Amino acid sequence: MEADQLRILLVEDDEDLAEVLVSLVKDMGYEIMRTTSSLAFRQFVDSSPSYFDLVIVDQKTPIPSGVDIAEDMVRIGPSMPVILYVDHADRALIERARIIGFCLVKKSTDPSNLLTCIRHYLQF
Repeated sequence: MEADQLRILLVEDDEDLAEVLVSLVKDMGYEIMRTTSSLAFRQFVDSSPSYFDLVIVDQKTPIPSGVDIAEDMVRIGPSMPVILYVDHADRALIERARIIGFCLVKKSTDPSNLLTCIRHYLQF
């Protein structure tokens, strides 16, 4: 599958970070849609659960939390990769990700770790 056919959903409420991530992902050749709220996220997913090839969720997303959204996505589409973008991951969160099946990527000043993870998951 070609990169321009692959679709990513970003759930991020921080405008500055979202702008950077959307630009970087577009530069990689992927289509990206962004939502700032869990309500809008649910509308996207409920209307077309298999439309997206990858979901990136900010850990700090308000109610429901980013972790809850990641869990929902794994439950809805177990074959769809889900990346939880985190500031910090304690042992409990790492274990929860392992058991449920989503990936944790730590935020940093250089988003290259996220881009590497995206490339890894979207290679067919």
